Amino acid sequence: IIIFTITTIAVCNYYFWNEYNRAEERLMAVNDQLVAKDELMQAELEIAAEIQQGILPHDLTDWNNISFNATYLPLGIVSGDFFDIYKQKDYLYFIIADISGHGVPAALVTMLAKQAFSPLVEKQLEPAEVFKEANIEIHSKIKTQDYLTAFIARIDRQMNMVYCNAAHVRPLLMRSERPEVTELDTSGFMIGAMPDIGENFENKTLQLQQGDRLLFYTDGVIEQRNLQGEHFSLKRLSKLFSQTAGQSLDVFQVDLLENLRFFREGMPVEDDVTFITLELH
Repeated sequence: IIIFTITTIAVCNYYFWNEYNRAEERLMAVNDQLVAKDELMQAELEIAAEIQQGILPHDLTDWNNISFNATYLPLGIVSGDFFDIYKQKDYLYFIIADISGHGVPAALVTMLAKQAFSPLVEKQLEPAEVFKEANIEIHSKIKTQDYLTAFIARIDRQMNMVYCNAAHVRPLLMRSERPEVTELDTSGFMIGAMPDIGENFENKTLQLQQGDRLLFYTDGVIEQRNLQGEHFSLKRLSKLFSQTAGQSLDVFQVDLLENLRFFREGMPVEDDVTFITLELH
């Protein structure tokens, strides 16, 4: 009986360790497959990020004595924020947009937005008409619940600016003669959410002056939160922008990032962050 018991225990132990080793090998093989898939996914995301970066404007040189500065900080590898600058002989077009959601789906919509806006701008349409036509194009191709908010401005060589807001956060204008900040807004609906909203878009016009500054941004700027759950807010952004008289655009960009970092008190950023400043010399 003792010999039988010992033999049985030995056989069971042998069987157990054999099965344990096989299970460990299977787990290691599955883990290796997961690591390989993750590395492939990361590589594909990095390629997608390069493609997305490629559709953003890289020529930020002056146009008709208007200078530009831009900060573009995706939350992840790819972004749901989008902006573009179109320099033509007679007009400068500027577009900024924010796609609902984050990550790859939102990034794909930014590429669709680029494809929709570019030919309409080349036709030199008025801003409201650009949004009207782009909405038809984008709504017909987006089969999910994604949409985008956007703001477009067209400036001619006499510094007349026509603009339209499609439910985007309101850009800021600071006049050269006083540090007062004005919010720019029009009626307008989100692009891609509904098919027939063309009449909802409105054009407004203003005359820019030498020394004026414009600040365009996405809600990832003003919705950053601190430890108390407070948002950075449009009020804080407006106050900071009003204090930039005499500063270069480069200094303002750095100053705004530093103010956002200090305000967050270590809280993580929760959205893509984009802001662009224009100045008339």
